[in-house]
Amino acid sequence: MTFETALSIDSDPWVPWDRILSGPGARCDLAGFSCGVDSMDEFLRRSLGIWTEKGFCAPYYAVAGDAVVGVYTLSPATLTKDVAKASLSNKHLGGKKSNEQPGVRIGRLAVGTAYSSARRGVGTALLIHAVRSAVDLMGFVGGRFVMVEPLDGMAEWYERNRFISPKGSRTWFLPIKTAREMIREMDPGWFVY
Repeated sequence: MTFETALSIDSDPWVPWDRILSGPGARCDLAGFSCGVDSMDEFLRRSLGIWTEKGFCAPYYAVAGDAVVGVYTLSPATLTKDVAKASLSNKHLGGKKSNEQPGVRIGRLAVGTAYSSARRGVGTALLIHAVRSAVDLMGFVGGRFVMVEPLDGMAEWYERNRFISPKGSRTWFLPIKTAREMIREMDPGWFVY
């Protein structure tokens, strides 16, 4: 079964996709897709299908007609005890400094080069959709953080989008409370669930 998230009627017209495909069986032809980062393009074309079949991640495809505008993946993740203790206050940890902290990882997030201009905000819109999907998943399975591992050159962008850089780790995180605030403030109802 494939799920589609459709744009609502009162959507901002600048969002270049008309639906998000996700769920078991969601597939898109990525042969013509490029985000401009060779390692990411290679992963998306050669490995994403295998990773999906093996249960390592779930892909979400932002699609306009037959064209893929962007892609992201989600998977369960944990913030290790060491990173949590070194980087977070007791308030963020819910009083559980001795435990790993559960969450959802945005493993890959890529926007097609035709849509990736910083002025358009397509990457940010796709990130907001990914954060919203992660928060929705945590509502069913639990979790306290949305996590990412920024590629080189992307750390500042994630920081502008409220992700926190922990000491001694490449895994950045967004507390669920901040994620919910981000969704309320920045998501004008583009998507119907």
